[in-house]
Amino acid sequence: MNKIIIFILLIITLSFVLGEINEANGGVCKIDIQDCSAVYNAFMNAKRDWKEMPESFNSMFVSLFANYC
Repeated sequence: MNKIIIFILLIITLSFVLGEINEANGGVCKIDIQDCSAVYNAFMNAKRDWKEMPESFNSMFVSLFANYC
């Protein structure tokens, strides 16, 4: 359960930070491959532990990952 909460907070934080960077620069901000890997691993762990992950949560991750990694 703690992994899920941490993952949700990580996604929310990334979306706010990357959104602000993107607006400030006027372009698309890509994050480091290590950060992408960490986010992906956290998502896969949360997905494994959270048996009935809502589709909206899954879609939010895919959207963020596709836009910034």
